[in-house]
Amino acid sequence: IQSNLKWNTQVTKLTAKANRSVGVRRRNLAETPLKTKIIAYKTSVQPILEYARQVWSPHNIEFSNTVDKVALQLFQ
Repeated sequence: IQSNLKWNTQVTKLTAKANRSVGVRRRNLAETPLKTKIIAYKTSVQPILEYARQVWSPHNIEFSNTVDKVALQLFQ
């Protein structure tokens, strides 16, 4: 948490980390079935996105939308 009690830095860092993880999975799982992609998402990307979300999520819908967009990238 920042000194001004905002979550911008944490959300930026976690979305960057999750985007890197999604990128690795997209490159390595491009030809795999959807079921495999879902398992990869749930085991490696989702925990990054969900960490401490309960604390800041109710306060800013923009952050929630940003985080949710990361999840969709793996399946496009």
